[in-house]
Amino acid sequence: MKRPTAILAGALCALAVGWPAAAPADDAESVTVVYGARTTTTDAAEIDDDGHLWLTASALPEVAGLELKPEGICTDRICIPVKRGAKGVVRGKGKKARVDLTALAEQLGQVSVAEPGERVFGFAEVPQVRASVFDDAIAPDFALEDQSGKTVRLSDFRGKKVFIVTWASW
Repeated sequence: MKRPTAILAGALCALAVGWPAAAPADDAESVTVVYGARTTTTDAAEIDDDGHLWLTASALPEVAGLELKPEGICTDRICIPVKRGAKGVVRGKGKKARVDLTALAEQLGQVSVAEPGERVFGFAEVPQVRASVFDDAIAPDFALEDQSGKTVRLSDFRGKKVFIVTWASW
């Protein structure tokens, strides 16, 4: 049975960052993590005395869509260098490596909420990943008639800077 505080913790995650509420698992060793649009319950996590969430490196892809590589913590688009060692975000090597997801969120300026006592953590999307989506985004091609009735396509201006102004009367 879910305790009222556990349900409240899930609701706080939803309110703080706009996710669906997630209640923790009944298993006392499991942790529920809402990361961006994904919700995962995992046993591959520990909560330290400071309330930080530590995940095994092997759980990162499933829980957060991230991967620990020599160059840092990576998505399919970018890698973020992280501090390793006793005071770092990453401790241990190889299969014994663990990642402090809470400290990583703080380092990245990522919105997060936590209820360590209820074993529920929530993290918004990594801001650097969200911003990088726009680096190579290309507007879809469209065609409109200009004032003289000539059809003009956005693709006619490919490679040039274009300022598009829109207006609607409603």
